[in-house]
Amino acid sequence: MFKLLPLVALIALLGGCATGNSIVLDANHPANPNAPAAPSAVPSTTLALTPAPAAPTPATAPATTHQHERAHPAAQETYVCPMHPDVVSDKPGTCPKCGMRLVRKEAGK
Repeated sequence: MFKLLPLVALIALLGGCATGNSIVLDANHPANPNAPAAPSAVPSTTLALTPAPAAPTPATAPATTHQHERAHPAAQETYVCPMHPDVVSDKPGTCPKCGMRLVRKEAGK
């Protein structure tokens, strides 16, 4: 009799879980497969310390190399960031995006 009692209790418990009303989800509930997608969050600006500098426009870039610039290689020296090749300077310094030291870019490369 005592061996049969736990088995009967287990069957009663499991049978009680299988019966009952199903949960009805609202049309906007996230678990509802027919719910609309949630709007995406606005990107965080926590790590944005300074705004990114504007990229140079083609109108501000020199169109041609003049003859006197070819005669003086020091006038052609440019410095670039190893991590951001779009950051170009005519003098040594640091990258405004990551703070790395700008390296000299050899002419023709």
